[in-house]
Amino acid sequence: MVTSSSTAAAPTPEAPALPDPSPDGPGRAGPPAGGRGTLLIAGALALATVVGLVVLITTGVTATPDVGPVVLSFVAPEASPTSVVVRVVLVVASSLVAGLGLARGVGGPAATAVLRGAAVAAGVAVVVAGILGDAGWPAVAGHVLLVAAVATLPRRSAAVAGALLAGTVALEVALVGWGAAAVVELLAAVVLTTASGLAAVAASRLGDGPDAGSVRVARLGVAVALAGAVPGAVALVVDGPGLADLTGSVRGPVTVALVALPLAAAGLLAPGLRARTSSGARQRRELARWASGGLALALGALAVLGALPSAPQPPQAGRALLRPMSLGTQRAAVLVAPTAGGPTLVRLSDGADPAPGGGRDGMDGMDMGGMDGMDMGGTAGAPDAGAYTVSAGGAPVPFATRPGAPGRWAVVDVPAGTDALTLTGPHGSATVPVTTGPSAADPAVLAGPDGPECADALLGDLLGGGSGTACPSTLLTPAQAGILTAAVTDLHARGLTSLFLVGDDSARSRAAVAAVRATAARLGLAISDAPRPEDGLLVLSGWDRAHAELTDVTAAATRTRTFTGGVFLAPWLVAPDVLAAGSSTMFPLPFTPQDATPRGYAALLTTISADAAPTSSGYLAWAHARGLPDAPPRLYAAAAIDVMPGMPGMGHGGQPGAWFPGGGIVPLSGPLS
Repeated sequence: MVTSSSTAAAPTPEAPALPDPSPDGPGRAGPPAGGRGTLLIAGALALATVVGLVVLITTGVTATPDVGPVVLSFVAPEASPTSVVVRVVLVVASSLVAGLGLARGVGGPAATAVLRGAAVAAGVAVVVAGILGDAGWPAVAGHVLLVAAVATLPRRSAAVAGALLAGTVALEVALVGWGAAAVVELLAAVVLTTASGLAAVAASRLGDGPDAGSVRVARLGVAVALAGAVPGAVALVVDGPGLADLTGSVRGPVTVALVALPLAAAGLLAPGLRARTSSGARQRRELARWASGGLALALGALAVLGALPSAPQPPQAGRALLRPMSLGTQRAAVLVAPTAGGPTLVRLSDGADPAPGGGRDGMDGMDMGGMDGMDMGGTAGAPDAGAYTVSAGGAPVPFATRPGAPGRWAVVDVPAGTDALTLTGPHGSATVPVTTGPSAADPAVLAGPDGPECADALLGDLLGGGSGTACPSTLLTPAQAGILTAAVTDLHARGLTSLFLVGDDSARSRAAVAAVRATAARLGLAISDAPRPEDGLLVLSGWDRAHAELTDVTAAATRTRTFTGGVFLAPWLVAPDVLAAGSSTMFPLPFTPQDATPRGYAALLTTISADAAPTSSGYLAWAHARGLPDAPPRLYAAAAIDVMPGMPGMGHGGQPGAWFPGGGIVPLSGPLS
């Protein structure tokens, strides 16, 4: 370490501080007075923060995207190990340059040497980032110019350039996030940048003796390092994992480091606060070096956060829980519906397929995290469904397929106070943290044949940011009753003379049958007690019964005349596996599957699982949670036929996320009244 003989002869604290030889050339002033130095650093820090926040707000980066934190936990940002290493070097080196630039007035020749070395590293890193395609060349050129300006300009101009560079680095860190997380990471980057510069200056000065300037630098360093722990703590709350996941993923320790390392740096700089003699100067300098290194590690941790998926959803009593998980080498998605205790429905699905060209609306350019492996689409998972089990501390419960619903399903009894479920498969096991409490969903319904539809509605409500919803089969809503009335009226106007109704024991089905009978009586439409060939069939049951009924009707139609009046479904039966059981069906809906919003919901599901299956119940729960109104209902037809590729909104070729894979959905009427 290069030292200056003039600083060793500094006056006692009671005497006025003598100026150091300026690193900016002969005739330039030395370090400013304590008040002016503090104001310079605070002003530059405020400038960088304000500039960064203005850019974030005006560019809309702080707006929460359509995909919430639950979905982002399934989405790993596209970043190679080389890109991550370059990003860490770029952020750490550039932050050190910016921090030393902000503290240029109180640094010495040794600090200037460190600054120039860091400037070379930062310049090389940003050029490599441009070569790798991680940064545009105009941005590379601007970054290099700012780094060069801090390293070469006189101290006052260097401080301004340092503030601009601090804001640039903070934006580079924060632009990979959304919402509150982006703002918190920007603030953390600015504060840690300033703290790292002060720690580096302290490391260069505390070994020279007990001058007032070195004590002032140490005091500023401790204050800013302590301040740096604050945004780290906020980041832990806003964007960090819950206590159950603090050590179960890379993100947990990385986020904790943002709090622990600045606090440790403040403690290491503390011995320099009361230095009045030269004794222990070497130890104080070494501690300051360790503090500088700790702050560099904190900045590196902040840079690494951009390459990690968001923290998984923590369990909330009574709410559905959706999380990515690993069973050995296999990636999967698990839905617990809900975490309330008692009979609990668990769905295990294959993770999202990261194959390129998947066309996921709104998620272009994001790597979906390599979630390939298990085939769990519909009945394809039947041969090995029982190879997967779930346990809540008791006997393992095997997963099985459900008619009309893709994925693997199991009902496990969860005792009150349970904090984890254990899932086991052929390639490994994993635990899922849970908690228990009251829920809007009925556990008895979840354990029964209408459980998958209820789970899908809970999933839609969760993805839409809702606060929970009841199982759809427990109630026929006024809107659904109105849609059924309008649809039956329209069918009668088209010439339908008789209907045969199929229902089940659910409250919704019984109310729907009563509503249809009342409408038919008013219109003079006959309701048959037994099925006749000329009847129309109206299915008002849940998914399970509807799947079985449509399977039988489709098979019977190949042998004899069956329901020549048409096959009609209730609006809640629009689910791919249910539609696939019939050759041709008609149904009313308060939305158009071909529209952008329903297609966006279907695309959203593909980021979670490869057997993504949008359903009317799930979509409407999602839309209502987001405050989207229903459209006027229309009558639609679905047919199991292949359609030309590229027709928006129409399922074809088994495409994941399609509303009707292997078929098409087309409107038959205008708005029903």
